[in-house]
Amino acid sequence: METARAIWRRTGTWLVLGPFAILLAFPFYWMLTTMFKEDLDLNNASPNHVPYVYNPVRWEFWKSATTKHVTFLFEHTDYPRWLSGSSSSTSSRRPSSSCRSRA
Repeated sequence: METARAIWRRTGTWLVLGPFAILLAFPFYWMLTTMFKEDLDLNNASPNHVPYVYNPVRWEFWKSATTKHVTFLFEHTDYPRWLSGSSSSTSSRRPSSSCRSRA
């Protein structure tokens, strides 16, 4: 009888945690798939366009995936500098000059 109770408890735990984990993981899935889409897939404003489906002409992910947006981000913007600046500012424990008291 105790094993049946343990099975039901474990099943209940997974029934609660499973959808919650999927809900939390979905934004990361969306960011990763959007990062590899082509401009045509991102900027299509036709009324019958579904945003989470790739270009119907080239619907296979590995054939239509592109890294040009990632390349643009790292080569033509200041993103690497922003990224390094945000990591150095979070590691700093000293308050900025505007936060210090002027005693």
